[in-house]
Amino acid sequence: MGFRVPSENNYNNERRFYVYEWFTKDEGKIFYVGKGTGTRYNHILSEISDKYRGIYYKELQDNFGIDFRIIADNLTNLEAEIYEICWMHERTSQGEVLLQFVDMPINMDEHNEMLKMYETRSFTPTIEISDYRKRYFGITESPNYDTINPDALLKTHFLSTGWMVSPYVSDETEEIKKYVKSLGGTVYATLAKSAKSVIEFGNLEYDRYYDLNEKGYEIYHSFHVLDYIKKSPVPASAAMPKKKIKPPKFDVAQRDEMRKYLKSIDPEIEKIIAASKDGYVPEIKGLDYKQGKIYKEAIKYLEASVRMGFDAPAAYLHLAIIYRKFGMFEEELSTLKKALKAVSPKNTSIREIKDRISKIKEFS
Repeated sequence: MGFRVPSENNYNNERRFYVYEWFTKDEGKIFYVGKGTGTRYNHILSEISDKYRGIYYKELQDNFGIDFRIIADNLTNLEAEIYEICWMHERTSQGEVLLQFVDMPINMDEHNEMLKMYETRSFTPTIEISDYRKRYFGITESPNYDTINPDALLKTHFLSTGWMVSPYVSDETEEIKKYVKSLGGTVYATLAKSAKSVIEFGNLEYDRYYDLNEKGYEIYHSFHVLDYIKKSPVPASAAMPKKKIKPPKFDVAQRDEMRKYLKSIDPEIEKIIAASKDGYVPEIKGLDYKQGKIYKEAIKYLEASVRMGFDAPAAYLHLAIIYRKFGMFEEELSTLKKALKAVSPKNTSIREIKDRISKIKEFS
């Protein structure tokens, strides 16, 4: 593993740096290693209010008490940098779990294996207990996903999957959604109070599981739901007729005006494309105009970005939103289909793009 070597020129080889570590008072478990000058070590206490990493510092402080000590003093900046890295590796090799990310060792083989198993969908669903929970709270036994309750399944929500899982679950989400809707159920876009269950598509973290369980949701894994669907197909007599979704209301005159405008600005769009290196600048300008509700200018610049095949999803999604607002459903569908070709299938917005396509097909 490489790391950036700091320059000593800025410090004239001054020996004012030190390496420190924070530990729990009860058993002396090390949770942070750092370097600095002055009172740099105090950042742990000041970050306790931070809603991300600070919650762990606070949890350790509240449960065990925490303190720090200086490991090495009177070092140059370079010496401190090297000592810090070596000490982090020393502590982790001793089994310590450090609550930091920069310069931490990464097992790339393990990481790549995890990516592969999500891509091939060949893994055993588990509730993953973090090394932090194992080390500091002795939690080692993983809970199980809940057994499918038919009533709870009909009021469900898909948990966010993240970039490692999202590109590979569209077929699963569609099959589950189709089953639930065929029985008159609902897949909530957000974690609504009406939802009775949630569905995970990767491996759920223990802390997230605990929070959802405390709130009363039944927690399913997509693999188990799909197995249930195979064993419990929808009876023909029970299947509800598919309701055609009503399109959003729009002003026909405004739609016709916008379509006429769109045809008229082709030369201007071509000029924007010719003057742009890629679709980034037109996208930013288009998003600014949309935020200001200057929709005609927004369409002009977002169309330029889209026609350039820019691979960021924002231009496509926000242009689609504008088109739907004005009842331009054909234009919206065309834009979203272009997005599927331009945007990486690993991008987390692919699900949203596909969902919009499915919905517009239902009412167009």
